[in-house]
Amino acid sequence: MSYKYPPNWQLKKILRQKCTVIKVQVNIIDDQYGQATETPSSYIVDDVEIQPITSEDLQFLPPGTLDVGDARGFFKELLGIKICLADFCTASDYTYDPTKIIVENCVAKLKAGIDPCFPYAVDNPTIRKTICCAFTIPPFSIEIKETKPAKTEIKYIISGDGGTTWYYWDSSWKLSDGTYAKASISSIIIANFATFPKTSGTFCFKAFLHSDDGTATPILDDIKATFGIKLSTDDYIIDHQNIKYRVERITDYYTDKAVLMKEIYLKRVVGV
Repeated sequence: MSYKYPPNWQLKKILRQKCTVIKVQVNIIDDQYGQATETPSSYIVDDVEIQPITSEDLQFLPPGTLDVGDARGFFKELLGIKICLADFCTASDYTYDPTKIIVENCVAKLKAGIDPCFPYAVDNPTIRKTICCAFTIPPFSIEIKETKPAKTEIKYIISGDGGTTWYYWDSSWKLSDGTYAKASISSIIIANFATFPKTSGTFCFKAFLHSDDGTATPILDDIKATFGIKLSTDDYIIDHQNIKYRVERITDYYTDKAVLMKEIYLKRVVGV
């Protein structure tokens, strides 16, 4: 289906308003009447630009798709983005045993002891950020940069409540007892982070620095957790005037500065 661009449609900062996004999850299991059910979740987000469709705009749209009162929106790839970063550049920001771990030059690693043959700890000492990071939107992705020489490893557990309870991945997110045995390597955490069961709270991580025999140390460079909402068709948006729309169509849109945005066509929901 071909959509043309009306000449007066463009990104304008004056159009930015705070909106509510209602994510809709359709349950696979039918209800007692044999109908699939929807589970809505609402989130407040910023940086949303919605431009109402006028009668002049209709000539550029396929007949019967949208009408006056519907809208076209511009969004970032993710809405309501929150980034939690641990870069290990300030040692005082982290909690660890300074006799076993050293934080310097923006990395964390095992600290060499006095034994020249086996200088590193072999009891899996941990490091975490002392002040955790609050979030109010679902997890989206996590990046972990690390170096693991032979005979070393780094495992992780994560928390959504400031470190009261910890989780690791074992076919699903499960409660950890806080030990290296019930922690996960970075690739597992990265692959499953978006399914972490907490959609708001306070994000923390704890990293276990492991050396098989004390002859080598892993190096942890940084951890970057991103929280945000990715829109899908059939989600809903309520604008600053309390007008509710359903997301009809999502396409890529590049601004005149070559910035990638999401162009979204919105169908006004009447009677709610």
